[in-house]
This record gives sequence, C-alpha cells and structure tokens, in this order.
Amino acid sequence: MAHHAAGQEATAGDFLPRGPLARALLFAVLAIVIGSLVLALWATGGLAKAPDAPPSAPGRPISNELFTVTPHSATVTIDKDKGPEPVLEIRADLVTKVKEPVEFGALNGIIAPSIQPGKARVKSIDVLFERNPEGLYTELQPQVSEKVLLTWPLPKKVAPDSVESVALTIWDAQKTGGFWDERERWGAGEERVGTVEIPVERG
Repeated sequence: MAHHAAGQEATAGDFLPRGPLARALLFAVLAIVIGSLVLALWATGGLAKAPDAPPSAPGRPISNELFTVTPHSATVTIDKDKGPEPVLEIRADLVTKVKEPVEFGALNGIIAPSIQPGKARVKSIDVLFERNPEGLYTELQPQVSEKVLLTWPLPKKVAPDSVESVALTIWDAQKTGGFWDERERWGAGEERVGTVEIPVERG
C-alpha cells in the first residue's frame, strides 16, 4: 500500500477553489478590490504627479543635455536697431555642453519665458554676446562660456509697464531627425528642468 510523504509541501494551487466557476468568481472579486484601491489612491492624490519645484531666484545655474544657463536679470526695453517695439531681455551666462555649434533657433522652446502677470509667452529668441553686442552671429560655439543677452519681441497685447517679472523655464533638450531631411536637430523635450523667477527692471 502506498503512503503519502508526511512532509509534502502545499502548492499555490492548493489554496484556490478547485471548481472553475469558483476560481473565476474569486478572480473577479480580487479585480474589483484592486480596482477600488486604485480609484481610492487616485481620488486622494496618491497617483498624482508630484508638483513642480517652486521657481528659484536668479543666479542659479540650470543644466540640460545641451547647455548650462545662469539667468541674472531681466529688462523690458526698446532696441532701436530692431525698431520701435519693446523687447524682453534676459542677461545670463550660457555655455553649451556639446562638441558642435548650436544654432540660436534651437533654443526656441527649450528656453521658454512666461510674462508675469498674465503668463503670456514670447517667441523668436535672439542671442547677443556682451563681448560684441553689435556683431552678427547665428550660433553658439562648442563648450565656450559666454555672457549673453537673450532677447524676444514683447507680444503686442502686453503693455511694457505691466510686466512685473519673467518665469524663465528650461526644458530638457533632445535631438530628433528633421521633417524634410535626416539631419538631427536639437529641440525641447517634455521634462521641465527648472524655472527661475526674474524681477523685471525698466530699461
């Protein structure tokens, strides 16, 4: 006569109902319980994205894959060489981290100012080098630290006297292929690297 081993271990299946209908009901109940827990976490903010860090003060370096920028001050002024329209200027230290020149246009979207109050956004960045502000340049040289003026035309709907500060947000930088050709270009990613709140001086 055969004898069962006294020390035989139980398997996971020994704790489940043996009938297929009973097992299906058990799994359905477990799914409902897990779904309820997930909904409860979502309702209480347990699954919410962590809030962005508060803006930092001017003078703090912010880095992404493409460059390190240290914003210092901001002004709203009129650049007589570009016409009578007011211009937002941000004085900063800027150094690229890559081994090839970077066109100024690549900074659009990666360096993103927001006018306060109102959160109006500006477009069409230009870069002036303090060492030669009258010079005509289109690129940042590889790994060369520059003192720069980052400039944007002020939106027509924004009165210059109403601008109190600028929230300068830096996004991560990614290289992607062009639409018409295979040349890779730098552009803004989806991750916010940091934001600097800069009071605006009158120029």
